[in-house]
Amino acid sequence: PPSSSLQPGKMSDVSPVVAAQQQQQQQQQQQQQQQQQQQQQEAAAAAAAAAAAAAAAAAVPRLRPPHDNRTMVEIIADH
Repeated sequence: PPSSSLQPGKMSDVSPVVAAQQQQQQQQQQQQQQQQQQQQQEAAAAAAAAAAAAAAAAAVPRLRPPHDNRTMVEIIADH
């Protein structure tokens, strides 16, 4: 968040280039926060998926666990 010392009336004193850089930095910070939240959600979903996959693995043998990183060739070959 911007510092409390910045007054809204003084933004006109700032050059457009600096203002644009500040906006970019804020957007990047917001994106990073969103990515962290998504990763946490994905981790929870992955844990649930792993439990479901473990139950399904007993019925259907797999070449590799579904959460492993696989190349496109391997994924297509499994189908």
